[in-house]
Amino acid sequence: MTTTGASFPLTVNVLDVPFNIVPNPDFMGEATPLCILRNLGAPPNPDTFIVTGSAKPPPEGPDPWEIEFHWATAGPASFGVWLVDAWLESVTQGANIQVPSAGLPRPVALAANQRYAPILGIAAGAVPLPAPSPPLEPLAAHLYKLYTVVRWAEFPGGPVRVACLGQGPLIEFYQAEV
Repeated sequence: MTTTGASFPLTVNVLDVPFNIVPNPDFMGEATPLCILRNLGAPPNPDTFIVTGSAKPPPEGPDPWEIEFHWATAGPASFGVWLVDAWLESVTQGANIQVPSAGLPRPVALAANQRYAPILGIAAGAVPLPAPSPPLEPLAAHLYKLYTVVRWAEFPGGPVRVACLGQGPLIEFYQAEV
């Protein structure tokens, strides 16, 4: 695994749990829990420039992309579930949206010192473009700020709480010419 892509730190919230959230030691050089945004489309597209809404086939069509989360726990064990999610906050015209990928419930083993690196895979063209289009469309990209969340729910029946929050980069979703 590599941390290539547009990486950004996760801010860790203090929770009343027996463990601490720390950087994942499987990824050398990471000083904090973090997220990585990757454009999986045809090179040389930058990670923060994603083609969507195109009828063209790859490599000129829509780009698949992903968000990878890195964190670990240190300390005594606890039993619960991790949830990872991402949202896009509209900076231009259009509504805020949840990133269209299934959240990943992560059962936590009954052991301490666990390492996590779940990936949210987002299909090509999964982010809908707002309608009506901005005045300069198709010349302008739709701008969204990426936010990621790692949430924790202790079993049995504990509340779902925000454990980490990431404020990612500004992403340009571009309507490719048809």
